[in-house]
Amino acid sequence: MTQIHRLMMSLRFFPVMAVMALVLQACDNNPSPGAAKAVSSPTPPPPPRPPQSTGTVPKTDTAQRLAAAELKADEGPVSRDISKFKAEIRGTFDEGRYDELEKIAEELRASQATFGNGSWKIFQFYSALNQDDRAGDEQWNADWKGFLKWAEQYPQSVTPRIALANFLTSYAWKARGGGYANTVTDAQWKLFRERLEKSSEALMAARKLGTKDPMFYTVAGTLALGQGWPPEMYAALVNEGMATFPTYWSIPVNRAYSLLPRWQGEPGDWEKFAEQAAEFPGGLGNETYARIVNYLQDFYGNIFKETSASWPQTKAGLEIMRQKYPESKTIINVSAKLACLAGDRELAREMFAQMGNSYTPSVWSRPEQVVKFRESVASAE
Repeated sequence: MTQIHRLMMSLRFFPVMAVMALVLQACDNNPSPGAAKAVSSPTPPPPPRPPQSTGTVPKTDTAQRLAAAELKADEGPVSRDISKFKAEIRGTFDEGRYDELEKIAEELRASQATFGNGSWKIFQFYSALNQDDRAGDEQWNADWKGFLKWAEQYPQSVTPRIALANFLTSYAWKARGGGYANTVTDAQWKLFRERLEKSSEALMAARKLGTKDPMFYTVAGTLALGQGWPPEMYAALVNEGMATFPTYWSIPVNRAYSLLPRWQGEPGDWEKFAEQAAEFPGGLGNETYARIVNYLQDFYGNIFKETSASWPQTKAGLEIMRQKYPESKTIINVSAKLACLAGDRELAREMFAQMGNSYTPSVWSRPEQVVKFRESVASAE
C-alpha cells in the first residue's frame, strides 16, 4: 500500500470539524486589492477558472467603448476543436455508448495527446463528462446513475470511477454554493460532505485497479481542499503525480492554487513552488511556471506588482508556448495581457499586432480592457 493510499484510507476518520474549519477560514479571508470578485466565491482547483479581476481596468471613455464594440470575439480554432471534441464525448455518454468511451480514454492515456494549446485531451475528456452547474438536480442525478451503470459494465476500468469522482466533487460544490461560509445552510454542508465522501470512495476504487490516469491527481487535488487534507498529505499527492506525469501541468497549477493564502499557503509560498515546479525533472520547465502565473493572475490586480512572480521567467515560458502552439489565439492574448501587466511594452505591442482587431473573451475581463491595455502600450515612449 502506497503512502498516498494509506493517507486516503485515513480520510474516513478525518474530523469533520477540521474540514469545516478549513472551509470557514478560506471563505472568511479578506479580499486583496483588485481581487474582490475572486475571493467572494471560493472554488475548487482547475478545471474551473477563477473569476477575473476587474481592478486593472480604469474608467472607460466613449471613444474607448466604441473601439471595444468594434473588437471581434474569437477564441480561435483550437478552442473550437476542444468544444467539438467535448460535445462528441458528452453525446457518447448520454447515449450510453460506454464501450466507445473506454476505447477513447485508453488511447488518450497511452498517447498523452494534447490539443493545440497544450491542454491534455484526457483532461478535456473528463471535463466533457461533467454536468453544467446550471442544470437541475434531475439532470445531475441522471448522470450519476449513468456513471454507476458504466462502472457496473466495466468493473476493472478506472475511467468511469474517475469520471464519477470528478462529477461528485463538482456536485458537492454545487450543493455548497459560492457564498461565504455563514451563508451556507446545515443542509448544504451535509450534502457537500456526503458528496465529497462519495467522490473519495470512487477515487479510491479507481486507485485499487492500478491503471495510472493523470486525472486522478486533478480530482484528488479538489478533494484535498474540500475535505481539508493535511498539507503534508497534499504535498505527497503532488510529488507522486508529478513524478508519474511530469508534463501534465494541471498538477502543479492545482498545487500552486492551493498555496494561495486563502487555502494552505502564506505570502510567497506559491511563487517558491512555481520555481521548484519549473525545475522538476522531465517537466515543462518555464512553460509550467508561465501556466501557473497565468492561472493565478486573475486573483490579483497586477500579479507582478503584488507578488514576487518573475516576469522574465514567465516571458520565457510564454515564448516556449507560442512556439509549440502557434495556432492558439489564447496564448497570444495571454502573452499580450501579461506583458502589459509586467510593463513589457515591446512584447505587448507585438502581441496586439498579431491579435489585430480580435480578442479571446476567456482571457480578458471585458473588451474594454483590451482597448485600455492596447492604448497604454501604443502611446508609451
